[in-house]
Amino acid sequence: MSHVREGDTVIVYAIDRLGRNTIDVLETVDALKAKGVAVLSLREGFDKPRFSE
Repeated sequence: MSHVREGDTVIVYAIDRLGRNTIDVLETVDALKAKGVAVLSLREGFDKPRFSE
């Protein structure tokens, strides 16, 4: 995740690809959000915009 920059979007097939457990996934999504990066999961239809609360 060190290569992402503000304004990027990380696209994954499934949200569980972002971590080994729920806490890892949540921490990863929070870290990406803090960098201004959006997260999109294709399988779950999960779309976490960059700047939402």
